[in-house]
Amino acid sequence: DEAYFRSNNYTGLNVGKTGKYFWSRRFYANLVLRYRRQGRLLEIGSGLGHLLARLQDNFEAYGTDISEYGIAQAGRVATKANLRVLPAERLSEFGPEFFDVIVAIHVVEHLEDPLGALKTCFQIMRPGGLLLVATPNLSAPLKRLKGSAWHGYNDPTHISLKEPGEWRRLLGEAGFNTR
Repeated sequence: DEAYFRSNNYTGLNVGKTGKYFWSRRFYANLVLRYRRQGRLLEIGSGLGHLLARLQDNFEAYGTDISEYGIAQAGRVATKANLRVLPAERLSEFGPEFFDVIVAIHVVEHLEDPLGALKTCFQIMRPGGLLLVATPNLSAPLKRLKGSAWHGYNDPTHISLKEPGEWRRLLGEAGFNTR
């Protein structure tokens, strides 16, 4: 909960316009907007809410996180978003074909059953919807160079690290088109 956000990747987090966190959230928001301009959007693992804040004017925005602290912080910056403490394993509570866009930025590597969560995402997404997933890449050149010091290994809650081919296989098995 709060301790997680005060450690790991959030230590010394610079959300101002000079930090990598700011630029990454801007990048992901622009990526979503390249493919969808409106509709109903879910961010799974919305954390501190900065991505939702960038998208809430274009979308009916929803955010979920397992952290009560994270949801409380998200409510301060994503003031128009519908926020819920809800684990990825219970996303089916939204009902079938509810979302046009689902975003999961650095979430799937934390899940015991990522395939189950991806299957649920497929069920709660409208046909032709957009799924954006980002996760550490086990095939990344920096992983080979850094070995056990690679950033993907720095977070002890990363329990489902996989190579891109394995993620594509799981996405296909969940029902998504992975072309």
